[in-house]
Amino acid sequence: MTPRQRWIILGGLLSATLVAGYLVDDEPVPEKSKRKGSVAARSAASSPVESRRAVAQEKASELAAVPLSFPEPVPVEAAEEGKKVIDPFRNKSWYVAPPPPKPSKPVAPPLPFLYLGKLNEGGEIRVFLNHQGKHLIAKLGDVIDGTYSVEEISAGQMVFITGHSGAGKTTLVKLISTIERPTSGSLVVNGQNLSALGRSAMPHVRRHFGLVFQDQKLLFDRNALDNVLLPLQIAGLPRRDAIRRAQAALDKVGLLAREKANPIALSGGEQQRLAIARAVVNRPTVLIADEPTGNLDAESGAAILEIFADFHRVGVTVVVATHDQSWIARYHPNVLRLDHGRVVA
Repeated sequence: MTPRQRWIILGGLLSATLVAGYLVDDEPVPEKSKRKGSVAARSAASSPVESRRAVAQEKASELAAVPLSFPEPVPVEAAEEGKKVIDPFRNKSWYVAPPPPKPSKPVAPPLPFLYLGKLNEGGEIRVFLNHQGKHLIAKLGDVIDGTYSVEEISAGQMVFITGHSGAGKTTLVKLISTIERPTSGSLVVNGQNLSALGRSAMPHVRRHFGLVFQDQKLLFDRNALDNVLLPLQIAGLPRRDAIRRAQAALDKVGLLAREKANPIALSGGEQQRLAIARAVVNRPTVLIADEPTGNLDAESGAAILEIFADFHRVGVTVVVATHDQSWIARYHPNVLRLDHGRVVA
């Protein structure tokens, strides 16, 4: 058999298949319609699509003829007779109730006095205040109005801020480090009233602080060295000098050998030491830590506090907020005890 004959046979089989499919899909037309010779019958016989469309239109007409019933609302006057008024919007499936209003944050009561300054007379600190137009002179440790205690964190001191949960330790740390602004009163750091400074001056003030948080705030897409380099890059230090200083900070906390490691590969204690290295790389005058040992075991926590003690020995002011009383007997720091936002004896 030649190729030409094969193609002829295949073409014939394909044509026969198409004709058979058309005959199967076609619906028979009633004889009565054929005898009448109606236009609708001839149209249905000529096209099965038109036949199915006619059936669908007929069903749609039947559905449209069915009346829709809704509950009749009872007049308002009928409610006076004891009948219940039907609310047509009773089933509000589309309605989402608004969330309850958030409770307002507690606001500290305004201080009854204004800080004016201080004077060191023979090693004794005197603080000048203004109270209702009158000038007051107070010494450290004095209590004003039976409520407000005059306290000071001097340069080079190691201070522990203690108190129960919710006493205000974290809030005080954030106020000192200018993360938050006071709603009232005066906050004086290095002789500057931070409450009166504008936002544009805050970055310059923060350069004097080194901050260590409980959750470290590390960047896990950078290695240990790059995490410590970040503050120096922001300050605009040349890269060669920045790398030398960052490596010195890592060496100070015992992580120089792991400068290429990602923070996720470090233990909890090592991550906290990395956070300390980043906090001190700018050589701050005040090192502030908020619960730095809260997520660590006793051994790692002791190592972290020993690092803080080392910085204190070289003249850095260290402020640590903690609820752990065991460290006080070991390091003998100055202690500020808070109770619901107030300094207590």
